[in-house]
Amino acid sequence: MIVFYQLIPYSYSTLMAPYIFFREKTCRLLKMNVAPSAKFNEILKNFSDLQLPYSGIKQEQIIYSVLELVNNSLRAHRELETDLPIKIMINTNSNCLQIVIQDWGGGFDVSKLPYNLFLNHDKIDLNGSSFSVYREQHGYQRFGMGLYLAKRTFHYFELFFHDAAKNRVPWESGKSKGTSIILKRRIYATE
Repeated sequence: MIVFYQLIPYSYSTLMAPYIFFREKTCRLLKMNVAPSAKFNEILKNFSDLQLPYSGIKQEQIIYSVLELVNNSLRAHRELETDLPIKIMINTNSNCLQIVIQDWGGGFDVSKLPYNLFLNHDKIDLNGSSFSVYREQHGYQRFGMGLYLAKRTFHYFELFFHDAAKNRVPWESGKSKGTSIILKRRIYATE
């Protein structure tokens, strides 16, 4: 199976938390494993079967942002020729939607992005020359937007690199084995 999902039923302690709806089932935690060979339209189909709790913005914005990050992970996996799955965990509690994306694509040098990843998203100039140069250097195959969109869409954004044992490590070519991204957004009782 190219895209595998697992629904984790809710426990009594999370009874008041908003649900995640996926293929006519409800859960508090949804785990997806995406094979690097997965076709993007198959991944998109899985996300179109998903309904998230209301978070103050359209669900499509959240899904688009996550899909941009998954697409980056797919590219990194294919470049490294690894067949380890990309893990996506979507979780809710009483007031927060959390999405974790973990890949085995080797990580990347954040200094090569067309912006400072550690700046607040509203300080990033999308029309600046660094974006044009970045796109040109990558043959217009990379646009540098995935991480920016995630920073703009989610209230909390954390990116770190991990080794083979999933320990946090600084990025270093050949030593970091993958990237983990933690995203959080406040959710509300009703729309």
